[in-house]
Amino acid sequence: MTGDWLKFVETRGLKQGDQVILRKLVDEAGGVNYSIAVRKMIKLFGV
Repeated sequence: MTGDWLKFVETRGLKQGDQVILRKLVDEAGGVNYSIAVRKMIKLFGV
């Protein structure tokens, strides 16, 4: 990871096992929107 991605990971405190989800949404008029979501891995005690 380099540049802005490294900054993204650091500022959000991402760790190994977390998921970064990239989405591309196309609306009815053909417009495109991109989004980035993060899912943090949850560790449960005793599991």
